[in-house]
Amino acid sequence: MAQFVQQKDFPRLYAQMWGGGASFDDGITVKHIEEFAKYDIVTLSSAAVDLGNEEPDGELVRRIKDRDPETIVLCYFNMFDKAQGEYLYEIRTKHPDWLLRDRKGNPCRAYNKAYGQKRWALDPRSDWKKFYAKEALRITDAGFDGIFADNTWKYYNVEPANYWDLDRTNDEWIEGMAGFLGYVKGALGDKLLICNGDPVASYLENSDGNMLESFMKIGARDFPEEMERARLVDDMGKILVNFSYYVNDMITKTNVFQWFYTNSLLTDGYFGYGTAFDFWHPEYEIKLGAAKGKYYKKDGVYQRDFEGGKVMVNPTLKDFIIKLEDEFKLWGKGKVKEIDLPSYSGVLLEAC
Repeated sequence: MAQFVQQKDFPRLYAQMWGGGASFDDGITVKHIEEFAKYDIVTLSSAAVDLGNEEPDGELVRRIKDRDPETIVLCYFNMFDKAQGEYLYEIRTKHPDWLLRDRKGNPCRAYNKAYGQKRWALDPRSDWKKFYAKEALRITDAGFDGIFADNTWKYYNVEPANYWDLDRTNDEWIEGMAGFLGYVKGALGDKLLICNGDPVASYLENSDGNMLESFMKIGARDFPEEMERARLVDDMGKILVNFSYYVNDMITKTNVFQWFYTNSLLTDGYFGYGTAFDFWHPEYEIKLGAAKGKYYKKDGVYQRDFEGGKVMVNPTLKDFIIKLEDEFKLWGKGKVKEIDLPSYSGVLLEAC
């Protein structure tokens, strides 16, 4: 593919087939292809490809692009850890220097305290990066537009997930991870490298974008902090993926999707919802066109104007009734001049 150019219009939509056991190892149907082609960016996964046991399925990419040549198709490739198995055994016997180690020289497990999984962390400063880059090229040479690099952590020693006494500081960890990404991106050239983790400026300088996983999970982060994380990616002109799937008690069952989606529309990101590709919502059909500017705060709520509509978000404990400057169409309710915006809710309005 040519160098990625950010699309102008909204909505910008993302889908994935990974997580919850969903992967293209399970088989792809015509329905899958039709659904994938609705989205702007898609991430596919295969445990066999991730472990290096199988060639990536370039035919699948071709079939998606036959439906829509503009769909960007990424392949999941975990960069941080490997599970117990033949692949890890080969690393431990042939390349023990690739394993992340504590000050005593012991290998570090990934997610050890939070999940207790038998997965072992890999050192971004080692030649693991050269192997990863070679495998990433194997994937993109099959036809994928880029790599979705999972677990690009800002820090390793963060409670409760990890408690290893590493032989480096957090700053040294970030430097090593940024170098890893820079090496891989240099190998990939104009193919995309999208990270998954807390956005870090040096990571973004060495990649093409970042996913904010569990975007707007209120309680873990407040609204201004989450918007700052998104703004870092937007302001650097990188690809932002806002992926939401955690439900919080502060967000009711009736507005959970609208909450996540409207918050995403305040950013320049691509929005994904759920843990697979088949969460298509009627609101996606509303063509908002180009944004008229960045979001702003007015009447106590956050708003953003588009050529074809408007989005409003209330990230507070207070309920608001907002009088609109123009008449809009509210999906499922017809034309409105006034909006009820309860606490922790969002609304999408279509221009009349």
